Amino acid sequence: MRYTIIMRYVQRNHGQPTEQRSAPFAEVLAMLGTDGGGLTSAEAKRRHGEFGANILPEPPRPGVAAVMLEEVRNPILMILAIAAVIAMLVGERVDGAFILVALALTSGFGVAMAMRAERALAGLRRLVRPTARAVRDGREVELPAEALVPGDRIVLARGMHIPADARTLAAEALEVDESVLTGESLPVAKVGDGATGVLWQGTTVVEGSAVAIVVATGTHTKLAAIAASLGSPREQTPLQVELGRFARTVAAIIAVLVLLLLGVGLLRGERLAEMIALSVAVGVAAIPEGLAVAVTTILAIGSVHLARRRCLVRRLVAAETLGSVSVILTDKTGTLTEGRMRATAVRTSDGLAELPRDAARPSVERCLAAAVLGTEVVVVNPDAPPAAWEFLGNSTEAALVGAAGVSGIDVVAVRDGVVRVDRLPFSTERKYSVTMIERRSGDITPPDPLLPQEGGHEREVILVGAPERIVAGSALTAELRGELDGLGGEGFRLVGVARADVADGVDRITALGDPTAHAELLGIVLLRDPLRPDAAVALAEARAAGIRTVMVTGDHPATARRIAADLGLGHPRASLMSGAELAALSDAALAERIATVDVFARTTPDQKLRLVEAWRNRGAVVAVTGDGVNDAPALVGADVGVAMGSGTDVAREASDLVLLDDRYETIVAGIAGGRAIWDNLRKTTSYLLCSSFSEVILIGGALAIGMPIPLVPAQILWVNLVEDTFPAAALAFEPIEPGAMREAPRARTAPLFDRASRALVFGVGLVSDIILLAVGYVALTRTGDLALTRTIMFGGIGINSLLFVFGIRSIREPLWRSRPFANPWLLGAVALSAVLLVAGLSLPALRPLLRTTVLPWWGWSIIIGFGILELCAVEAMKALLRRGRR
Repeated sequence: MRYTIIMRYVQRNHGQPTEQRSAPFAEVLAMLGTDGGGLTSAEAKRRHGEFGANILPEPPRPGVAAVMLEEVRNPILMILAIAAVIAMLVGERVDGAFILVALALTSGFGVAMAMRAERALAGLRRLVRPTARAVRDGREVELPAEALVPGDRIVLARGMHIPADARTLAAEALEVDESVLTGESLPVAKVGDGATGVLWQGTTVVEGSAVAIVVATGTHTKLAAIAASLGSPREQTPLQVELGRFARTVAAIIAVLVLLLLGVGLLRGERLAEMIALSVAVGVAAIPEGLAVAVTTILAIGSVHLARRRCLVRRLVAAETLGSVSVILTDKTGTLTEGRMRATAVRTSDGLAELPRDAARPSVERCLAAAVLGTEVVVVNPDAPPAAWEFLGNSTEAALVGAAGVSGIDVVAVRDGVVRVDRLPFSTERKYSVTMIERRSGDITPPDPLLPQEGGHEREVILVGAPERIVAGSALTAELRGELDGLGGEGFRLVGVARADVADGVDRITALGDPTAHAELLGIVLLRDPLRPDAAVALAEARAAGIRTVMVTGDHPATARRIAADLGLGHPRASLMSGAELAALSDAALAERIATVDVFARTTPDQKLRLVEAWRNRGAVVAVTGDGVNDAPALVGADVGVAMGSGTDVAREASDLVLLDDRYETIVAGIAGGRAIWDNLRKTTSYLLCSSFSEVILIGGALAIGMPIPLVPAQILWVNLVEDTFPAAALAFEPIEPGAMREAPRARTAPLFDRASRALVFGVGLVSDIILLAVGYVALTRTGDLALTRTIMFGGIGINSLLFVFGIRSIREPLWRSRPFANPWLLGAVALSAVLLVAGLSLPALRPLLRTTVLPWWGWSIIIGFGILELCAVEAMKALLRRGRR
């Protein structure tokens, strides 16, 4: 019955103007069968069974038909299809049929790998599930957003995605970005009940906080209704664009070769049918048929390997770009440090007090109690000993409340003794939060250390944040500033706590003007956030890989400098610039100085974006970390945006990568994985082009010296598809080379088929093909047997590609140092391809198809000797390339 009532409410209000969508709040609560205080676990479970999970219907993954259609559109495969038709028309039915079979096998394998890649990426996306804060069984808990049901009481804070359609029960300075629904870029203020109190799933809290009651979930939300009517176009990544350009280039080259060949042949008086058959052979030879399948495999497997390193790829563009990162702009807290702050001391007017030893001092007690009132972090298990408390909320606030609890302050009693009237949450621009409180009537037990003095006011504001920001400048003496600089230099994070009286009748912080003007500094809490044990090692690894690390933090400059020194950032001494200095620089001046600065302190998120743009203008490939809502522009503006797994929903949504463990060393490991992905793409491209180039050279050379066509299309396709496909796919499993992280990052415009690859493919290929062509010419003139000559050349091309894959595994190292057993998949693939090559050369059943004949012993000797010669040539060229690099 209750389900029917709630559904009637949802259906009645969907699709109507906002003004008609807001029933009185009391009526909403009655319909939802709740008093607004939250649900029990049992009731939530029952409602979950009625309403289902709070998830939007995911856009359907591309089906087999859609993937097949995308595969058929591949220009390379279209050329193969045209070649098959032409072969049939000129009477080469065997070759035409073989091309069609090969085309079907290639397309089928490509579809299978594309579907596997799609499943892998879908699995990776499921690793980061959105969460929500709700009240269950009278306690605030964090649970998966999909577990929410109508009637749940949820708690919202800055940076959170709103997890369901809801109505506000209470809001403090709440502003919501609804652009995802309305297209309006300005945030919408949400105040009180009525139309302004309606919250929509998928929108984002950009300021303030709220408590709300869920009214619709899952497919019954407004966002679900909109999503159902929209498509979701798939964005092409830069690598896909480059591969498409490469395929079109290959197609153009093939067209030119075919037309040139036809023209030359007809001018020489050759028969049209024979020239068309020859053109088909050249076209088939020039096509690297397995490239599209190999790229799909490498990206899918590479993304899974990155996820195993706790680095979740949200967009494939990140996997492609990650390996080229040259500058990392990183936060400090939680990335370079453990993110588990602990208060060790309080500096008050009585001097420095250690915690918990000196917690009984009245000035310390007063400061910590004020800190409790100025924060909104939730203690999940308040009945446990304070040392074992767990928190929901900001880690700095958690450290302050935890210090109060450990120091003997009854946190619950202190908070119960006041009513929170208004609040301005902490912002990175202000560097502090402001909370307006009012005393409850009656005595407070234990005695409230913040009771106003005689003549004081019942209302006051508590300010928590940067010490130099929460009180007027004159309140910080030169002596105190010097002391703070010294404490910051010892690596402490400094959090100031201050209070100010509020005049009677004032109930909004905005009515106070500047709340810091008359604030009284109660004390400064010293927080210690230990460095991660392996952060310094990771920084050294990044430096060895040619990656510049720049720390961008909101901390005190002295604290930032000390942390940088402990990490070894900026040898011999880190160069530091404050946010104020940065703000005073023009873009031109920043461009001149940015390369000399290792640490930016007391910065704002908009300055982080400015730093991203300045580095990119210098040609750097920039990765930037972030966890807050205001970090989103920098995350989007960087080449690779890296969000913390523990960060806000907005930051994760804006990022390319999510660090599941928030560690800097995971970024470095991800870069290593990205370099491995790029290297494997480069190796695979070179490997496949090697066979294609060799085949074209052989056919073109034979035509130039008047020889018959040395290879038929069926032989070419046997090498390119049947034999080469398995080693090409196995290259996806190549581990990162030992020297890869000791080289400078590749340039932003570095081609996939680089200079070293061209030297190996074209230089070595040209020399070895001339030798093979000479061998074929001699064999043909001595024996007069065209079938035998073709068989020898078919075997030579086949063994060429089999052994070339071992040489291409590493340009940095010679074959005997390249860990030949590091990739067992490749060994197995080469063994399988060798069996297929021998089968193509010796099985009687395949001879009519491949137009081969029985090989004498000397034919086998020529093939094996040519393969060894090819491998020696590759190693010689690699040695020359390594010498050139030095």
